[in-house]
Amino acid sequence: AQGPVTVVFDTGGTAPFPVFLSQATARRLNLPLSEEVAPPDSTAVGAARQIYRTTRLPSFTLGPIAMTDTPAAVVPMIDAMEAQVGRRVDAIVGHELVKDRRIAIDYAARTLDLAAAEPSSPSLPMTYAARKPLMLVPATINGKGPFLMQVDTGATATLLSPKAARRAGV
Repeated sequence: AQGPVTVVFDTGGTAPFPVFLSQATARRLNLPLSEEVAPPDSTAVGAARQIYRTTRLPSFTLGPIAMTDTPAAVVPMIDAMEAQVGRRVDAIVGHELVKDRRIAIDYAARTLDLAAAEPSSPSLPMTYAARKPLMLVPATINGKGPFLMQVDTGATATLLSPKAARRAGV
């Protein structure tokens, strides 16, 4: 079976799979699944342990990115996202899919360019966290800083630690 899928692009998604699927999508595509895997170290930030199954996608295309025989994880939490976002979510892609690409997000035009050319304006320097490839950029808050902030297109809010909030006068 084939199908268009609704994909969330989450730059904070750093687990070692290029594609994460909902259980419903894996069933709809009739994909064979492994036994449940409960890794000792979760790739998610937070205490909740992430349980998943693995599969392989015969093909996956997202704009200019086309892959065959692609490893994927089937994650129960994706099925629950519909209630949170108000729309069916079939898959999540993140760092592993785009780590070797230049990307451009134009929020005003509502476009994601996964084959972006050279930037027309100065780029913001980015580093990665020490233990996970979380994208970190310098920012100032209330004229104070720099603060190292994570870029996460899957996040729905900006969060500060209590220490950073005090330092910034928030």
